[in-house]
Amino acid sequence: MKAAWAVALAAALVAAAPLAAAPRPQPKPPVAAAPGSEPDADAATEALAGPGEPDAAAAEGIGLPAPRPAPPPPGEPEDPAGEAAEPVRADAVPPTRETPAGCLADLAAAGAVFGAHEPIADGSCDIEAPLSVSAVGSIRLENEAILRCDAALALARWTDDVVRPSAETHLGAKVQGLVVAASYVCRGRRTGNGSGGKLSEHALANAIDISAVVLADGRRVQMVPRPNSAAPERAFQAAIRGGACALFTTVLGPGTNAAHADHLHLDRAYRRGGYRLCQ
Repeated sequence: MKAAWAVALAAALVAAAPLAAAPRPQPKPPVAAAPGSEPDADAATEALAGPGEPDAAAAEGIGLPAPRPAPPPPGEPEDPAGEAAEPVRADAVPPTRETPAGCLADLAAAGAVFGAHEPIADGSCDIEAPLSVSAVGSIRLENEAILRCDAALALARWTDDVVRPSAETHLGAKVQGLVVAASYVCRGRRTGNGSGGKLSEHALANAIDISAVVLADGRRVQMVPRPNSAAPERAFQAAIRGGACALFTTVLGPGTNAAHADHLHLDRAYRRGGYRLCQ
């Protein structure tokens, strides 16, 4: 009887006693890297884990998502500060896209009037097969543009698919011409931040500046800032600028900075990850 009573009393005491909390694992101290060596990524991850958090090995076991890679750098835009062009470095030619197969046929089908321009070998500015573009269908270019086929095709499609219908919608007029302020120019980028020496997209025949759109009724719509304007020209300018972002990888225009106060800059710059700059 006494033995049975003792067992029952012990069981009651155990049931009444509060459960002790299990000790939480303590963070491990960081592992010092040897002088001149790279830090141990696994040790650093483990050291940063707080109490109760899984370390790197545990994370692999439970399938935590891997960290996303950082996005690619956007690259330097054309003329962000509007300062003088820096000297061209011969070793700083940015990459360009290869000319798409069938580009010349597509350019002709888009209604462009163009011809072969002699190859350009101007110091750092070497262009194997530039084109001289004088019109897109019935829309002439005031000042012939020297462009690579890829950029010329983007210009032709923008003119036909964006500029022409936008003028009819917002201005009730047909487009007669585009005023080309610049196309091919052998110079460096205007960076204004001391990092330059890289060639401008103009130096690759990969960019064009449009300063005005000429309408069939004689009006000339200048590409200028139009803040707080209710005029239809503002809507037209916004429409052709926004539409250019689908065809060009860089679009800079009035209001971006002082360097683009009087024209629309369009180029087909190559950037990693397909990054586009539309301002």
